[in-house]
Amino acid sequence: EAGSINQSLMVLRNCMETLRDNQRTGLNKLVPYRDSKLTHLFKNYFDGEGKVRMIVCISPRAEDYDESIHVMKFAEVTQEVVVDRPSKAKVDVGLAPGR
Repeated sequence: EAGSINQSLMVLRNCMETLRDNQRTGLNKLVPYRDSKLTHLFKNYFDGEGKVRMIVCISPRAEDYDESIHVMKFAEVTQEVVVDRPSKAKVDVGLAPGR
């Protein structure tokens, strides 16, 4: 099960890196959110329709230093990603404001 969790987290990282690269380069590469069940749950976010909050936990133990550094680097990547929200179309029905 740990292998499946790690695989899903790797796919999540790939999705975030793809979004960041698209943002930096102006390209529109396909975000591989379908590659794991975890990232498929975030489909609305990747499409710009949802919101996601991330909580990152690190360990203060010296033995976990390398793991903590990887987690912090991942958190940094996610902070750099901005997903464009689809704009809502305004419908003008010809009525005066307030009606």
